[in-house]
Amino acid sequence: MRALATIVAVASKEWKVLWRDRTIVAAIVLQSLILTVIFGYAVRSDVHDARWVVYDADRTATSRRLVDELVATRKLAPPRPVMGYAETERFLRHGEAAVGLVIPRDFTRALARGERAPAQLLLNGADPLVALRLAAVVREVTSRFRTDDARQPAGDRSIELRRTIRFNPALADRVFFVPTIPAIFLTQIFFGLACFSIVGERERGTYEHLLVLPLGPVAVLIGKVLPYFVVAYAWVLAYYAAADIVFGVAVRGSTGLLLFATLVFLLTSYAVAVLFSTVARNTHQAVYLTVFSVLPSTVISGFLVPTSTMPRAIQIAALGLPATHYVTILRAVAVRGAHLADVAAPLVAMTAILAVVVACVLAFYPRRLDR
Repeated sequence: MRALATIVAVASKEWKVLWRDRTIVAAIVLQSLILTVIFGYAVRSDVHDARWVVYDADRTATSRRLVDELVATRKLAPPRPVMGYAETERFLRHGEAAVGLVIPRDFTRALARGERAPAQLLLNGADPLVALRLAAVVREVTSRFRTDDARQPAGDRSIELRRTIRFNPALADRVFFVPTIPAIFLTQIFFGLACFSIVGERERGTYEHLLVLPLGPVAVLIGKVLPYFVVAYAWVLAYYAAADIVFGVAVRGSTGLLLFATLVFLLTSYAVAVLFSTVARNTHQAVYLTVFSVLPSTVISGFLVPTSTMPRAIQIAALGLPATHYVTILRAVAVRGAHLADVAAPLVAMTAILAVVVACVLAFYPRRLDR
């Protein structure tokens, strides 16, 4: 009985400690809600309203009807018309289109003569899941497409669809996942280490030593983060070298651009870690806050499944995560060989997030230095 009473007393004490730690309680509740919404609502493999372009060299009512039938599937959004094959390729390289359809001249005449009319389907293989789903949709629509005066038997295909896959001809999943692993790894490791470093200083009682140094908050934060930046850059370079050797996934674009994007991402992640460290009073709270940040970054950033398959509300929420824009840049540079102009939008978005978070840090962190 005495042992049971001791267990009850210790459990009662721990319950009171847990209940009084409102940060952990809030983190537990919010994490359960977020995970329920993400896995029950956001994560899905269906493709809806995918962006695509059409180069219609035929420009007839028949070619326009083919495009309308593809849009009617609701898997493809209304297309963006382009004026040439090179422009179609450019949209695919920029990541602004998942599919490009080229309808050649004399398309309608070939159908009217009872011949199989050629059409070319260009797929962005950087997203294998989306490419496969959309290829199946286009193939189904073109296989049953008919003109009023077509002479071929009903069982024959009227359109000869020629499929071309860009950036990932084999549609290998490793080309989708391997280039973006740094986004998740750096979010988890860098964010956790940076957050624990600041909270650890407070727990060890060495935080006061920083307060008496003749340095401002910015200098202290830079000094604390510098070793982590060196480790992060060394890891990124070693990782992509290993990815090329082991998996054959090489960086097709500029390594300098990739490293610059990594710098912006690391600065943003560190700023978020510093902001969270102003909330966390101990390492237990820091652990929960780290998981709170890492899980959404892993699931809705586009790392596991393309963001284009997610509901619109989740896509908008994902724009607030630095990992979303970093994943976009990594795939663009490493897989598609994109240039600076191609990734300017996600770079600007990450910089804007950095500016907002830094403003919040400056609003809260100086008050802690003065304490």
